[in-house]
Amino acid sequence: MPGQMTQNRLLVRHPTDEPVEKAYQKIVSDLTSGRQGSPMAAVAKTFRQVLDYNVPHGKRNRLMAVVHTYQLLSDKETLQDNLELACLVGWCIELLQAYFLIADDIMDKSTMRRGRPSWYTVEGVGLRAINDSFFLQGAVFKVLRQNVGNLVVHQDLVELFLDANFATVEGQCLDMLSNPEGVVPDLSQFTDERYSTIVQHKTAYWLAVKALQLMDNNQCETFKAHFGRGKPGEVDELA
Repeated sequence: MPGQMTQNRLLVRHPTDEPVEKAYQKIVSDLTSGRQGSPMAAVAKTFRQVLDYNVPHGKRNRLMAVVHTYQLLSDKETLQDNLELACLVGWCIELLQAYFLIADDIMDKSTMRRGRPSWYTVEGVGLRAINDSFFLQGAVFKVLRQNVGNLVVHQDLVELFLDANFATVEGQCLDMLSNPEGVVPDLSQFTDERYSTIVQHKTAYWLAVKALQLMDNNQCETFKAHFGRGKPGEVDELA
């Protein structure tokens, strides 16, 4: 059965599988180690807290989209070779998402995120969270350079992340212009077109677009039928 054959190709199927967790720990170590005995040790400790509080606690859908796509498109003979790199690139998307969420919570004055207090509301953090979000943004490109900097895909990945970042910033700006602080909202601006534009940009639709560009016609039909449905059975169909 085609579905069973697809499942058998997946060495990493779940967001808590060992290769995924090991890749995250490598990122944390690479970004925060080697500062002992210097004034920067306090910075490394703080950034480790930033990572552990904000990055690994989502559903990891974006991460797994990268890992599954890599496994499905790779040759069987080379599948294992770059699996760690696929996990690391997937975590870069989670880093970028965490950066957006920290900044978004500050701008929207949101107090809860993923069932826990928003990072800027945690005791001792406050507006330092702005700098912490910058750290996560910079971490994306540092992780890419350290792990795929010698590969031909590096520049393409950097450009993809920059494009996604810029598109999301545009969407955030449009969102905030719709409800400016201290100003009575102009209800004529609340249109379906404006709402759709905000949603498309702020929810990082770039991932779906890139996935579709790599698929054949049959894969496209399966993707469109099941993507974003949010049910376990739908996820299995995509896997």
